[in-house]
Amino acid sequence: MKTNEGKMRELPRKSRWETLLLIALFCLTAALTVLLLLFLDGRQERPEEAEPSPESLAAEAADQSQTANREGSVPYQVLPDVEAMDISQMSPEELPAENSAADALEVEIIQETEGESKPYQTGWMTVNGNEYFVYEDGSYAFGLKQIDGKLYYFNQYAVKAKSLGVDVSYYNSDIDWDVVKAQGIDFVIIRIGGRGWTSGLLYDDCRMREYLRSARKAGLQLGAYFYSTATTPYEAVEEASVAVKTLDGIPLDLPLYIDMEFSGEYPKGRADRLTPSERAGIATAFCETVRSSGYQPGVYAGQNFFKAYLDYNAVSRYSIWLASYTTNNELPLFDKRYDLWQFTERGRVDGIRGIVDLNVIY
Repeated sequence: MKTNEGKMRELPRKSRWETLLLIALFCLTAALTVLLLLFLDGRQERPEEAEPSPESLAAEAADQSQTANREGSVPYQVLPDVEAMDISQMSPEELPAENSAADALEVEIIQETEGESKPYQTGWMTVNGNEYFVYEDGSYAFGLKQIDGKLYYFNQYAVKAKSLGVDVSYYNSDIDWDVVKAQGIDFVIIRIGGRGWTSGLLYDDCRMREYLRSARKAGLQLGAYFYSTATTPYEAVEEASVAVKTLDGIPLDLPLYIDMEFSGEYPKGRADRLTPSERAGIATAFCETVRSSGYQPGVYAGQNFFKAYLDYNAVSRYSIWLASYTTNNELPLFDKRYDLWQFTERGRVDGIRGIVDLNVIY
């Protein structure tokens, strides 16, 4: 009797486990069924894309052809490195790899000239508003190049600068401005005068009036600068006043800049040990004086000077002329706006003896 009673007790326990297992299997089956129904329902609601007919493809091709005729370029894939780049405001980490724009451009050129005798287009071309020059062997022009007797500057992406110019002082001696203009120089920035870095005395550049008159006659655009060693805003107003009076109403196409840099005897120069905020106050005083006289003001300094020795944000509302001597035709690694770039102090231009500073506008 004990054995039979034990078996009778075990039967209900087994039944309960079997019941629980069946319930679990039922729930799992129901869940899978619901998921399958939802999946099938979603596929039914999503319309299938109709395959384009030959007529629609032909119409689209005709429309693209008309667009290309109107715009002067085949509407292939847009080159983001050429169109979207705003390199002057990009941080060093954002800069694309060297020559990436040129490599992409070559692909587009091959597509545009497919079927011609050469696999690439040569000579001048404009893509997305940027100008390039391709030699007969398919290579691109980089750096300072003379093409058909004129000088042009191309950065590391093979993009030509919009304007090429020089800045000069009496150290450059006699200049044949007609020859300078004929070689492709578009503008000149002429030193008006300065202040001694030890004496503090103000002086005029003895070649200034001659340069202004002859360069204008040759057809170059004019700008000017004043070498400053002011130590107070008041002295900066003095310097601006001298520059404006010396110009005597001569119109300028480019700004009148205050030239801020260390003296040739650093740290003995009278302005060598100013703080960034003190220099910003001096630059502001100069520029506002220039503005009140009717000229456009600007600030010139080297890249490191702008970063560490002058409060850039305080003077960023004025035109910025940046000196940065890079290698391999690279644009400056300067993550702020600038309007002019002095890219070398050792340029060579017909009509100017010796070396000369060269500048570009992009």
